[in-house]
Amino acid sequence: MANICWFELRIRGSKKNCYDMLTTDIETNCYEFDVMEERGTDDDYMMYISGECRWSVTDSLINVKEGQDTLADTAKKFQLELEICSIDESQEVQEHFHYKGSEMIKANNLPFAISFYTIEDGEFEISEEDLSKYNKREDMGYYVLKEEFQEKISFDEDTGEIEFDFSMSFDDLD
Repeated sequence: MANICWFELRIRGSKKNCYDMLTTDIETNCYEFDVMEERGTDDDYMMYISGECRWSVTDSLINVKEGQDTLADTAKKFQLELEICSIDESQEVQEHFHYKGSEMIKANNLPFAISFYTIEDGEFEISEEDLSKYNKREDMGYYVLKEEFQEKISFDEDTGEIEFDFSMSFDDLD
């Protein structure tokens, strides 16, 4: 069985473009998704989406098959602001991507920890810049992501739901 990634996506734009976006490659590349809440006007509309995809948002919506639109392509094509946060079932991969039209505001898909041998053996490629965001833990044999680069994710103990730290909110609507 494939690894499952849970995500929440916020979409902002015209109501028509928000709905049109949902029938593109996101529908093809996700196991399922639901519109959790929506509001706004025809010209300034926002949707909160919850869903599941395979492995990670990076694998399912960023690095897609040839001929499919990436999340960035979709934001540009539909003139939308898109912000997506995710966590996989192992809680090792936390992602946060934010696009406004063709502009990338944030792209973070760094794992919480990386073992020394996966880097040394070339199984995991990472730039020096990204590696500098980790503390080297000789005692553990891992690089551990520094707190300031970790995504702010919490769990609501009452509902059992994951809570992501989004920039976008219904409060921003006119």
